[in-house]
Amino acid sequence: MLSYLLHIQAFGQKGDANKMNNKKRKRLSKALECLEQVESLLEQAEQIISDVSDEEQDSLDNMPESFADTDRFQNIEDAAGHLDDALESLYDVINSVQEAMA
Repeated sequence: MLSYLLHIQAFGQKGDANKMNNKKRKRLSKALECLEQVESLLEQAEQIISDVSDEEQDSLDNMPESFADTDRFQNIEDAAGHLDDALESLYDVINSVQEAMA
């Protein structure tokens, strides 16, 4: 949506006179390039966080039951939960950036 609005602002709708000069159009084009880079970086971050979250969950799953009440188990469980929360937030950010570029 944002990219469409930027396009309309820069180039106008069909039949409109040119709405802004080349300098402003270049700045908006740069903003769109930045959004594309942000999307790529967010997707890379999502993959890394997802991998680490999976590894933490594997650590929990493979830990002997006798460790279930230990501080170490609780720390790993907390970390896995925080990573899951971070992933959910990151998905929201990625979706927002993709919508902005649509």
